[in-house]
Amino acid sequence: MISLPAIRRVILPIRGIELLHIEEDGDSVLVRLKYSGRGEVNKAKFFLNHFVEVEIPKTFPQDLPVTYEIGERQIRNYHHINPDKKGSFCLGTEFDIRKHLGIRNDLKRYFYLIADYITLYLYFDSYGNVPLKERSHGEQGIFEAYQDFLKIKDIHQIIYLLSLVPVSNIHRNLPCPCGSGKKMKKCHYYPLQQLNKSTNKKKQIYKDIEILKYLLR
Repeated sequence: MISLPAIRRVILPIRGIELLHIEEDGDSVLVRLKYSGRGEVNKAKFFLNHFVEVEIPKTFPQDLPVTYEIGERQIRNYHHINPDKKGSFCLGTEFDIRKHLGIRNDLKRYFYLIADYITLYLYFDSYGNVPLKERSHGEQGIFEAYQDFLKIKDIHQIIYLLSLVPVSNIHRNLPCPCGSGKKMKKCHYYPLQQLNKSTNKKKQIYKDIEILKYLLR
């Protein structure tokens, strides 16, 4: 379980982030932050001056944090705000976020992800668009995340490939189920093997397979 001192050690060295307050709240740790660094996207530069609260489950990384803006709301009329009571930030699908955290589930990367989110909003607020490929919301966004990761479009093939996780050496010389005609070791074996290294990613995949199956109904 993650602790207050561990979270402090992660946050304090990060430039452009000021730790305002941290406290336990039931099964979570509440962290209030001020983002005041500089952000850049598509050669456009912005200055961040935003206050957020991050709810970090004590069970992290098994469960992911949730972030929302506090104080005077600056992020408004943005299509990547979740429709919950607090208007939490939509930082990507859970699979996207876990990929971003890496094998070591680096919490520091989550705080950087928030900075990227704010920077993209400032770009959107200035130019009316986002210069990156955007995810759809809900189940479709989950489908798109795996399309990008596996580089295939067919949902049946995606579900079948994900169902092979954890892959093992016996799969290496079998024909890849994606239909490429290649052996797995020259196709999807190594992307799937990356997922073997993280228990939380594997659990996420099993959860998302059921969601993808729902899209077929």
